[in-house]
Amino acid sequence: MSKPKFFLLSLILTLTVPFLSLAEETLTITTYYPSPYGVYREMRSQRIAIGETYFDGAEVPWEEINGDGGLIDYLADLVVEGNMGIGTSDPAEKLEVAGNIKLSGATATYKITNVANPTTDQDVATKAYVDAAGGGYIVTTKCSATASSYCSYPSATCPTGWTTSTSWTYCQTMNSSGYCLSCCTQALCTK
Repeated sequence: MSKPKFFLLSLILTLTVPFLSLAEETLTITTYYPSPYGVYREMRSQRIAIGETYFDGAEVPWEEINGDGGLIDYLADLVVEGNMGIGTSDPAEKLEVAGNIKLSGATATYKITNVANPTTDQDVATKAYVDAAGGGYIVTTKCSATASSYCSYPSATCPTGWTTSTSWTYCQTMNSSGYCLSCCTQALCTK
């Protein structure tokens, strides 16, 4: 190729290439949420509504402030339609927990309320139900720690309105030398 033709070709490329970079481009990124494969290690949300009823946020909105017309209370963080299981994948009730439940806080003020009267031996009973039954019993326990071979048993007392029927002592925790580390007294209280 001759020098003038090469120069002319170089000049045309030099002048047109920068204009090619100004052309409009469209970039599309597709994401899948939730992920169709694998698991999430962590998910965070301020509030969640689960179930067919709550699927469309426009039809079932959260209240932003109290009384603004939203269908889900503004104080609710989790709303679930149907049964929910913790530790089980097949819950039979609105909430089924496979394991222990612990209520904790700075003071012992948390309660389970609005309990129906028991119908089976495994059902819990309210204080009112037990009191109305005109009898029944409860067992109170009081334990104290010790660092010696001698166990100083604390006294276990019955609540107001209940009478101590009998009481007994036992060692809750023993070390390898046979010394009791936690000495307990239990009282059988009757109405």
